[in-house]
Amino acid sequence: MKHTDKMLFVCVENAGRSQMAEALAKKLGLSTMSAGTLPATAVNPVVAAVMKERGIDISANHPKTLTMQMVNEVDLVVTSCLLLSDYVHYFVHHVQGLEVLVS
Repeated sequence: MKHTDKMLFVCVENAGRSQMAEALAKKLGLSTMSAGTLPATAVNPVVAAVMKERGIDISANHPKTLTMQMVNEVDLVVTSCLLLSDYVHYFVHHVQGLEVLVS
């Protein structure tokens, strides 16, 4: 895998896994963002509480919709669900050099 300057974490609602991944990566000093294919109205409060226990406050975060602009701004897309891989590949198939990981 090549050096990644910016990455995008994607899950369905952008209310849990992708929010956690974005926050943890940012804590490590990485440039990241997250989005969802069908975003929820708010970050899951249990997720926010768990992250706060780890010293990371994501209570002000809000779920975002995956857009082509987001995809075009990153070097790596990480999906948190195998079911999303086809959907995400629809967005990224034309972006040369973009890597996609399915976790």
